[in-house]
Amino acid sequence: MKAPTSRKRGRKKRKPGERWAIASFAVNVARLGVELLLLMF
Repeated sequence: MKAPTSRKRGRKKRKPGERWAIASFAVNVARLGVELLLLMF
């Protein structure tokens, strides 16, 4: 069974893939934080 998301593809001997995953995760968290701050104020 192949998953529609490409999360499992980056976990095959790919360290740059992990870097991109971490970077995208950090960006998503930052965006959520900014949205929460905007909603608070």
